[in-house]
Amino acid sequence: MRNDFYVYVLLDPRKPGDYQYGPLKFKHEPFYVGKGKGRRDTSHFRPGNIRKDSKRFKNKKKTNKIRKIVEAGFYPAPVRIKSNVTEIKAFEFE
Repeated sequence: MRNDFYVYVLLDPRKPGDYQYGPLKFKHEPFYVGKGKGRRDTSHFRPGNIRKDSKRFKNKKKTNKIRKIVEAGFYPAPVRIKSNVTEIKAFEFE
Protein backbone atom coordinates (compact mmCIF):
# COMPACT_ATOMS: atom_id res chain seq x y z
CA MET A 1 0.00 0.00 0.00
CA ARG A 2 1.16 3.50 -0.78
CA ASN A 3 1.72 6.07 1.95
CA ASP A 4 1.23 9.19 -0.13
CA PHE A 5 -1.97 10.49 1.49
CA TYR A 6 -2.42 13.13 4.16
CA VAL A 7 -5.18 14.70 6.26
CA TYR A 8 -5.57 18.46 6.26
CA VAL A 9 -7.61 21.20 7.90
CA LEU A 10 -8.69 24.45 6.26
CA LEU A 11 -8.54 27.46 8.57
CA ASP A 12 -10.50 30.69 8.28
CA PRO A 13 -7.94 33.54 8.42
CA ARG A 14 -10.72 36.01 9.26
CA LYS A 15 -11.29 34.33 12.63
CA PRO A 16 -8.14 34.36 14.76
CA GLY A 17 -8.16 32.75 18.18
CA ASP A 18 -7.06 29.71 20.08
CA TYR A 19 -8.86 26.59 18.89
CA GLN A 20 -8.02 23.22 20.38
CA TYR A 21 -9.39 19.81 19.45
CA GLY A 22 -7.71 17.13 21.51
CA PRO A 23 -3.96 17.49 20.90
CA LEU A 24 -4.49 19.71 17.83
CA LYS A 25 -4.15 23.48 18.28
CA PHE A 26 -4.90 26.13 15.68
CA LYS A 27 -4.52 29.93 15.63
CA HIS A 28 -7.54 30.37 13.34
CA GLU A 29 -10.95 28.71 13.22
CA PRO A 30 -10.93 25.33 11.42
CA PHE A 31 -13.90 24.83 9.13
CA TYR A 32 -13.09 21.77 7.04
CA VAL A 33 -11.16 18.51 7.42
CA GLY A 34 -10.23 16.51 4.35
CA LYS A 35 -7.89 13.87 3.02
CA GLY A 36 -5.83 14.10 -0.08
CA LYS A 37 -2.60 13.60 -1.92
CA GLY A 38 -0.59 15.84 -4.16
CA ARG A 39 -1.96 19.39 -3.97
CA ARG A 40 -5.52 18.57 -2.96
CA ASP A 41 -5.32 20.80 0.10
CA THR A 42 -4.89 23.92 -2.06
CA SER A 43 -7.09 22.93 -5.00
CA HIS A 44 -10.17 24.30 -3.23
CA PHE A 45 -9.08 27.89 -3.92
CA ARG A 46 -8.71 27.75 -7.69
CA PRO A 47 -11.05 30.30 -9.31
CA GLY A 48 -12.95 27.65 -11.26
CA ASN A 49 -13.57 25.70 -8.07
CA ILE A 50 -15.38 28.52 -6.28
CA ARG A 51 -17.61 29.91 -9.04
CA LYS A 52 -21.16 30.69 -7.92
CA ASP A 53 -22.71 29.19 -11.04
CA SER A 54 -21.08 25.77 -10.74
CA LYS A 55 -23.47 22.90 -10.00
CA ARG A 56 -20.82 20.22 -9.58
CA PHE A 57 -20.05 20.84 -5.92
CA LYS A 58 -21.16 18.29 -3.37
CA ASN A 59 -20.22 20.39 -0.34
CA LYS A 60 -21.86 23.74 -1.03
CA LYS A 61 -21.36 24.93 2.55
CA LYS A 62 -17.57 24.53 2.26
CA THR A 63 -17.50 26.13 -1.20
CA ASN A 64 -19.59 29.11 -0.06
CA LYS A 65 -17.34 29.63 2.98
CA ILE A 66 -14.21 29.57 0.78
CA ARG A 67 -15.84 31.99 -1.65
CA LYS A 68 -16.63 34.45 1.17
CA ILE A 69 -13.08 34.20 2.52
CA VAL A 70 -11.63 34.90 -0.94
CA GLU A 71 -14.07 37.76 -1.57
CA ALA A 72 -12.86 39.32 1.71
CA GLY A 73 -9.32 39.31 0.31
CA PHE A 74 -7.98 36.25 2.12
CA TYR A 75 -7.29 32.60 1.36
CA PRO A 76 -8.05 29.69 3.65
CA ALA A 77 -4.92 28.38 5.32
CA PRO A 78 -4.42 24.65 4.73
CA VAL A 79 -2.60 22.79 7.51
CA ARG A 80 -1.56 19.17 7.08
CA ILE A 81 -2.18 17.40 10.36
CA LYS A 82 -1.20 13.88 9.31
CA SER A 83 1.18 12.93 6.49
CA ASN A 84 2.61 9.87 4.76
CA VAL A 85 -0.32 7.57 5.47
CA THR A 86 -2.34 5.12 3.40
CA GLU A 87 -5.72 6.17 2.06
CA ILE A 88 -7.43 3.90 4.60
CA LYS A 89 -5.55 5.51 7.51
CA ALA A 90 -6.31 8.97 6.14
CA PHE A 91 -10.05 8.15 6.07
CA GLU A 92 -9.85 6.85 9.64
CA PHE A 93 -8.03 9.94 10.92
CA GLU A 94 -10.27 12.31 9.00
